[in-house]
Amino acid sequence: MITSGPLGWAGGVVATGGLAVFPTDTLYGIGCDAFDGPAVARLLAAKESPSGRPLPMLAASVEDVLALVPRTFHQRLGDLARAFWPGGLTVVLPLEPAARRALVHCAPEGRGGFRVPGDPVARYLAARTRGLLVGSSANRAGLEAPASPEDLDPLLCARVDCLVTRPGRCLGLASTVLSLDDKGFTLIRAGAVPQAAVEKVLG
Repeated sequence: MITSGPLGWAGGVVATGGLAVFPTDTLYGIGCDAFDGPAVARLLAAKESPSGRPLPMLAASVEDVLALVPRTFHQRLGDLARAFWPGGLTVVLPLEPAARRALVHCAPEGRGGFRVPGDPVARYLAARTRGLLVGSSANRAGLEAPASPEDLDPLLCARVDCLVTRPGRCLGLASTVLSLDDKGFTLIRAGAVPQAAVEKVLG
């Protein structure tokens, strides 16, 4: 069932285990509570994606991410957050043991990819869960990620519980993805934030 309506309704959907399609600052996303295993499995099925693959997560605030990762990463993550969050940078980090267990459906290898999105709709939906929303692009596997309501896949939309749209286009460029480890950082995917800007922050 698709309901395109008030944002508060969409928040209730994701807070109770449902799936939503929604705009972000970069592309349209499909999301659910990242801590809800059955909801995550349903999201993967809706996207026709294989189970066991890592999923990016959208956080309501940097504090929600800091609570999940070892303290040894707090300084560098804080530096990146001050420079690029809210915005188009996804940071992949190791998880604390309790977070590994809680987020095993999104981070099966014990490392989670997080960002605080620049779009208030996405941040609101993340806040209506437990601070963390799966934020995968709203497309079936192998199809182009949508940047506007007109780009949305009707079949995918028919598999979710709530659809939130707005006039106009998102940026149309995926987030930059980088991985932090004890030795430094690795660029995984170029995107909305230039690599040179990241290097300037991290040195």
